[in-house]
Amino acid sequence: AAYRNLGFYEEAMADFAKAFLIDPYHSAAYSNYSNSLREFGKPNIAIPFAQVAQQLDPSNKISRLNECIAHLYSGDLLNGWEKYDARWYYETGSSIKPVLPGPEYDGSQDLTDKTILIYCEQGFGDCIQFSRYIFLIQKLTNKIVLASKPKLVSLFKFNFPNLTVLSHDDKVPSYDYNVALLDLPKCFKTSIDTIPYNTSYLSVDEGLKTNWKRMLGPKTKLRIGILFTSNSIAYITKFRKVEIDKMLPIISDKFDFINLSVDITDNDVELFKTYNIKTYHNFMGDFYTTAGLVANLDLVITVDTYMAHLAGSLGIPTLVLLHKYGSDWRWFLDRTDSPFYSCVKLIRQSERNKFDDMVLSIQKELENLS
Repeated sequence: AAYRNLGFYEEAMADFAKAFLIDPYHSAAYSNYSNSLREFGKPNIAIPFAQVAQQLDPSNKISRLNECIAHLYSGDLLNGWEKYDARWYYETGSSIKPVLPGPEYDGSQDLTDKTILIYCEQGFGDCIQFSRYIFLIQKLTNKIVLASKPKLVSLFKFNFPNLTVLSHDDKVPSYDYNVALLDLPKCFKTSIDTIPYNTSYLSVDEGLKTNWKRMLGPKTKLRIGILFTSNSIAYITKFRKVEIDKMLPIISDKFDFINLSVDITDNDVELFKTYNIKTYHNFMGDFYTTAGLVANLDLVITVDTYMAHLAGSLGIPTLVLLHKYGSDWRWFLDRTDSPFYSCVKLIRQSERNKFDDMVLSIQKELENLS
């Protein structure tokens, strides 16, 4: 496990393999081996080991989740959604799913004249990415209550004016069905070829966009937004960060570079001044306000964090930087494009801890842009 945490997957898998050779009935060894294989970029090989782990210990929800994520990562979304309920058990080993009254919507019920409660879950990026399914629900009923994370309420209120959009802390009105936002892909039987609204599906008010134009000042160069760190505290965060000094070679005076991170240090501010990177982090409040800034950009360069989904949902050309190992399932395997966002290109690291090729790929994209 220590090897895996350090990113030494060959050594980790060798140890996990030794474990189930010593004890062929050790469920955790199969589960850990499966998880390492998936993070190593071998999801199809990982699946049978996760299945054996479940057979040996059906109560182990982590191995069920490992199989689910491997299916999703390989692009087999239909089989992935079937076991995606395992996500509720991931953090603590016991269900963290909200206990809500009333039946759950599973895609089979008639929603005509029915009120459905859709509640957001997981991170900000997940909520933005899967909010596209609200448009599909709107075709089935006009009575929708959306329980959102507070910082997303303004963004969703603008884009879904006919919905009742609440913060998670607000009192929820009566409803007929409830459903978690990330269960909707299963409800609509989404395959990798039927992902809805892969062009822009969110927007901002022209007045907000104009206010940001004034703040940005006269435009003399193309504007490039950059974000190289993730604010997430999850284990996978280490795969969602690129030290800014590794990316400095892409900075040039041909473009206006704008910092998109709100979590920056005094050292970052000094570095931005040195390289003439503009920052407006003090004015980036909730996600709707931030979306106004992003809507004024010509390109966004970001690691795998909420910004990739915010820019993608707005239809802004975006480069998403992915580590060699441990990338999230939603970017799939070996692709340079995203079936979720037609405006997104994926820049993948060719070798662990090496960034030269990634920098060269970004520089080529900037040359094409100019």
